[in-house]
Amino acid sequence: MPSDAMSTEYESALDHYTFVLRNFSSVMPMPTEEQALSVLLARDALREIPPETAPGATAYAARLIELDERLKQHGETIAAAANLDAWRSSVQPPAEFWWWHFEPAPTKHAWDRLDWIWNGLTAGALALAASFIVGIYQAFSVGGLSWGETFSTITQGAGLALI
Repeated sequence: MPSDAMSTEYESALDHYTFVLRNFSSVMPMPTEEQALSVLLARDALREIPPETAPGATAYAARLIELDERLKQHGETIAAAANLDAWRSSVQPPAEFWWWHFEPAPTKHAWDRLDWIWNGLTAGALALAASFIVGIYQAFSVGGLSWGETFSTITQGAGLALI
């Protein structure tokens, strides 16, 4: 194939990828499965045409890198909008086609929003336990410490450290 035709074919595929990605960005945050699939297939089409054979390959590569960065920004949205596992089993893309391997954002459980409260209560309980240990140690040490008293104090400190 002449390099002029290759350049035109690659440029056309790159323009299509740009259009599909722009269209996908405009429907954020709720794209359809069809729109997500069209972005992935447009990226596949670019992979089929080697850019290094086209004149102006550097400009094409720079544009592709920019578009791929935009695609990576939408990766979690694509994974949430589609069942990529099922699509990968149907299309069977090679492993180096990274755009087929997006993962959805981890969902945060409703109770996880209250973690700061539990962390604060835990810190308060540890401070209270430490103050009791100090008070008990001072009470025991007035008349001197026996082996049993020392062992109980060390055990309390170890228990606090484990918590």
